[in-house]
Amino acid sequence: MQYGKRLIWVIASISLLHVCFIPVTFGCDIAVVSAKASSNSRPFIWKSRDNGLSWEQEIASYKRSDNRVNSAAGGSIRVIDRTRGTAAQSGGANESGFAITNTTVYQESPIHEYLASANLNLMSNALKLCVTVNDFDEYIAGWHEDSSNRTRILSGNFVVIDASGGAALYELTTGDSSNDVYAYGGRVKVHRIDANTGFVTNEDGDLIGNNGEIGTITDYLNNTSVQVMGLDRVIINRTYSRSNNGLFIVDQSGNVVDDGDNFCGIANRTNSSFWVHLNDDTPREDRAMDMMLLLKSEGRLTFRAILQEVAKDIDVDDYNLDAYPHLSNLDPGTDTQQSTFHTISRYCTNLAFVVDGIAPGANPDLITLWVNLGEPAVGVAAPFFPAANAVSDFCWADTKVFNRYFDLSPTCYLNQTITDARNTLYEDNGDNNIIAMLPPLDITSQLFLDLLRVNWLLDSREDAWGDFEGSLSEWHMLWLSYMASQDSSDKTIDMPGLAEIQSWTLPLENTIFEKTDQYLNAMRMDSSKISESNLSVFSNYTAEFLYENYNNRSDSYKTWGFTNPWGSTTTTTTSTSILKRIFWWL
Repeated sequence: MQYGKRLIWVIASISLLHVCFIPVTFGCDIAVVSAKASSNSRPFIWKSRDNGLSWEQEIASYKRSDNRVNSAAGGSIRVIDRTRGTAAQSGGANESGFAITNTTVYQESPIHEYLASANLNLMSNALKLCVTVNDFDEYIAGWHEDSSNRTRILSGNFVVIDASGGAALYELTTGDSSNDVYAYGGRVKVHRIDANTGFVTNEDGDLIGNNGEIGTITDYLNNTSVQVMGLDRVIINRTYSRSNNGLFIVDQSGNVVDDGDNFCGIANRTNSSFWVHLNDDTPREDRAMDMMLLLKSEGRLTFRAILQEVAKDIDVDDYNLDAYPHLSNLDPGTDTQQSTFHTISRYCTNLAFVVDGIAPGANPDLITLWVNLGEPAVGVAAPFFPAANAVSDFCWADTKVFNRYFDLSPTCYLNQTITDARNTLYEDNGDNNIIAMLPPLDITSQLFLDLLRVNWLLDSREDAWGDFEGSLSEWHMLWLSYMASQDSSDKTIDMPGLAEIQSWTLPLENTIFEKTDQYLNAMRMDSSKISESNLSVFSNYTAEFLYENYNNRSDSYKTWGFTNPWGSTTTTTTSTSILKRIFWWL
């Protein structure tokens, strides 16, 4: 038992020190849009990532030759954050047309949030394994049988699409909803919303809702609504079921009460789920849904509108915050220095991306990951292709020596230049005093006393680890409150400054969107033009075009001069680019 006592003390101490140096995290935004709801008949997923001080981001290419799990999935392109020494992944897409991203549903225990969470590992494995949404279902169903997951938990919302038209949102947890105790390596509990039909099922395949609503069935035949599942997740009404082909919901007489056509085809979340509710995120989740529904009604619901309008949305006056009780930080600021605490693009949003999927039956090589490597309202998106099997040096490297690129930090050229522009709009330039945000001595010393108590009880108490987690959770909540009180980051954005930046970033982004549409449409019309080389050379050119213009705070520093590999050309390169080629070592 002495070994066990030492082990728990070591684990507890490491956990405490690790948590002390983790920045505050915030609610991200995710959504999935089905092919029938999008205006170009292609499904897509969206994420805007909020993660406190962790602004450094890169794009990574995972080679198809390195995928030894499922060759059919091929290689992948992913958005990564290496600030903690590991490649934490925000999501991505693989060559088969499968794509995934998530938002973490935070828990009271820092061990659950930071040390035991398998959310990012699940996405990494899914991109290597999955070709279809059904493959993802099977992976989740067997997750607990993998011995490597015995010390891990899941707590998050995930959105996925595939090249066959599959699209779904998942609320996942390994928690026990009756007592909120997390089972390490436990069977995954699932709420699966099919974005094509709105039908909701659980981990056993039972129907637990429709129209995207968990726990309630709307009977469109009789215009009634029936609760079918309680808060304890026990099914209380089995009047309705899915038809044998899964395309309809029928009553006990076999009458169709929902054919899926009533559903809007859109599902979104922030950092709340059936199990955990975070009130401060609700206005942003509602605002995003309202904007997407409006875009759908106008026939403009595409990746482009998401990136240029929804992800960049920053006008706090449109959020109707007075309608939400118990919100924090309600000061709207001023017309010129506006608060961004509750807006979709805000002071702690460090990127936005959309995976523009494949119309059912189309070539999966054209699945496109559009990434804005900075605060969305300030940055500009660029296209990346899993089938290119590579990414531009400007999107992973940060150093150039004798014409060779190196990755010496968690950031990259494009991420850095967008962040530099963003920092001109906030008074603190994105910095925060980590030392000042460490918990006060009285809180920390009490935790160590609790750890000593738990350590000595280990010989006689089987639930010593549970006691430790309980003590750590209480400390963690105090620590979060203290950090919030000490947070000196500027949450108000310089609106005139933003307008000046957008006067050139929006035209620059429009050029990239239009040129990419022309290029990919030519490929869609003639599949012989689709190749790894053709995708790679275009993505590389676009990233360089974006970087050179953005770094010079202009939409015309470098004019578009890409030469189509199949012969047709557009305009010419600038003299600046020619000089750079001559003086390549600069």
